[in-house]
Amino acid sequence: MPRHSSSHTLRRILYLLLTLLAVSAVAGDYRLAVLPAPAWAASPEVAANAAVPRNDVRYGIYALLNDHQVRIDESGFVTEYFRRVRKVLSPTAVQNASELSIDFDPSYQQLVLHEATLIRDGRRTNELMPLDIRFIDKENESDDKIYDGMLTAVVVLRDVRPGDVIDYSYSLAGANSLLGGRYADEFDFSSSVPVKTMRHRVIAPPGMKLFTSSRNPARSAGPGGRGGAQMPDLRAAQTAEYTWTRHDIVANDVEDSTPEWYDPWETVQVTEFASWNEVARWADDLFQPDPASLQAVDELAARIRRESPTRDAQITAAIRFVQDDIRYLGIEMGRNSHEPHQPAVTIRERYGDCKDKAFLLSLLLRNLGVQAYPAMVNTKLRRRLDDFLPSPFLFDHVITQVIDGKNSYWIDATLSDQGGTLGTIDTPNDERALVIRRDTQSLAKIDIRPRGKVRIEQTYTATDFSSPVVLDVVSTYIGRSADDLRARLATMSLTDLAKEQINLYAHNAPRIAAAGAPRVDDDRLRNTIVIRERYSVRDLWHDGQWTYVPRIVEKHLDRPETMVRTMPLSVEHPLDVEQVTHIVTPSRLRVRAREESFDAPSLRYARRVEVDGRRITISDRLTTTADFVPTERVADYFATLNDISRAIGFTVSQRDSVLLADAWGWPAGGAFLFVTLCTSLAVGRRRKRTRKVADRFDEQPLGAIGETDALRQIQR
Repeated sequence: MPRHSSSHTLRRILYLLLTLLAVSAVAGDYRLAVLPAPAWAASPEVAANAAVPRNDVRYGIYALLNDHQVRIDESGFVTEYFRRVRKVLSPTAVQNASELSIDFDPSYQQLVLHEATLIRDGRRTNELMPLDIRFIDKENESDDKIYDGMLTAVVVLRDVRPGDVIDYSYSLAGANSLLGGRYADEFDFSSSVPVKTMRHRVIAPPGMKLFTSSRNPARSAGPGGRGGAQMPDLRAAQTAEYTWTRHDIVANDVEDSTPEWYDPWETVQVTEFASWNEVARWADDLFQPDPASLQAVDELAARIRRESPTRDAQITAAIRFVQDDIRYLGIEMGRNSHEPHQPAVTIRERYGDCKDKAFLLSLLLRNLGVQAYPAMVNTKLRRRLDDFLPSPFLFDHVITQVIDGKNSYWIDATLSDQGGTLGTIDTPNDERALVIRRDTQSLAKIDIRPRGKVRIEQTYTATDFSSPVVLDVVSTYIGRSADDLRARLATMSLTDLAKEQINLYAHNAPRIAAAGAPRVDDDRLRNTIVIRERYSVRDLWHDGQWTYVPRIVEKHLDRPETMVRTMPLSVEHPLDVEQVTHIVTPSRLRVRAREESFDAPSLRYARRVEVDGRRITISDRLTTTADFVPTERVADYFATLNDISRAIGFTVSQRDSVLLADAWGWPAGGAFLFVTLCTSLAVGRRRKRTRKVADRFDEQPLGAIGETDALRQIQR
């Protein structure tokens, strides 16, 4: 062997030993290795000088390649290989691209770094320095009391300049033992920067039957089952290979206020689970109580029976215990990402996440003689789950199904301070669930029975047009609205509530003062909260008139930043808000009673004006009928919002010789019939709404109530 070759070999061995020592010192127990890329991960050639679509570049970065490959062996062990090649085009891009972040789960994954190379003027420079690797315990969901143990490896690159190309690759090796050697995953073709080529590749062992589907848009994915081409002939093949490649992918441009279930990019799903029954059986194996849990739950159920004599009271007590006495905290590391802690542990520690609480509640209710089972849901996809192949990884939450006779009820055990009983408790708006029991065959449909409603009743009482006005407010919250308010009240003082409320009413009455503290009455069994308040308002009348706007209703009529849309618009749903305002004037005013309504896609607004002597009553109600507006109907939706904004307010006026005034403040002098006719014509021009008008006038021609016009816009 030539001497120089032997010396070169020794240097390589020495380098590898030093690298491994450095990696061990840096990584500790984080299972990091630095090794060459695996031979099976054949990566395509990349032209570092490829043309850049300058008009589409975002953050100063253009991705030449995003390559993702998966290899599954016969035992179910999974190795995922990633290669990223990015071109740095600006000083801003240097800041964004010179730190590489890699997330992994150290409980079962090993991070293997292969390469971090800087390409400049055709020369490749190794930038993978083990001592520069840092590990960060981010815990992105800690604000939600969830700790999953995920780590982020940060590789800091040196001397990155505009015009450089960064080429790096790594692998994540390990099998999640929870799946028992089975495979399921989902890939997407999305990126925060434009990409020249993006590829997903799966290499499966012979005999493994994978089902695949591609969504949005539908494309052939090569070999596949459902949603793809026919499965390959595995009898002759050593492996089955699935490849999805896309070119010239534009950067993500997701419009604001899109529904949570909406994904604008293409996704590919791969799963070894052939049916929902297989997924349900997999989950059922994880939700099996041990002897200690059976004993602990039996003791808890005995206590509930002693304290609650009736069956209904026992069910309510069980729900209250798990919701209120077991605080929410998710320690979701390792197997506990999907496997719940045993109920005995949850009872002893007095905390748990959604899995732990649903497991405990279902076991406790069954001990009390009630059918109950944990059920997995996706709080974002909801009914869109119907479009997916069976997979354990499609769910992000666990609730409880309770069967009482022929009726099914759904309980979210993570909602503390929830009101109502089994028959009246508000149903989670999750729409689809996979009930965890061995005979489950399909997704269950959750019948949503929204009971939430807010009713704000305000009474302004004026003795004359110069003295302070008394404002009495009675706010009633029912069902889900009461649950939401009860949760808020649990985190604030009465002083905080008083400050929040008075500032809300100050929009209509700036010189407002509280006559006392708010009084809160909470009937948790009926799930109704009533807040009573009294205020004194100085200088309500300005030049003998006052403009009123139903602010409680108005705040739900916000608009997104993107008005001209290519994506659906999310709408708050279910929503039922009513604001009733009584204005008791010093003397009778000549006022027109009327009813009108505006119907938009997914939304309805109605107003009614009534007169009874000196009392004018204005009722505004806003309800929604769906959780989104289709893209093609968004323009109609905004047009109707504009109509509502022009009609939502009223002006009460007392002026000499003024019979009907509006918010434009036009001078008096026109005949009453003429003003009425003009107002009717203006209202008639509003589009796409139904209207009912009934005219009725009192005897005293001292003033009027009119519509606030378009000068005032809805707050955004």
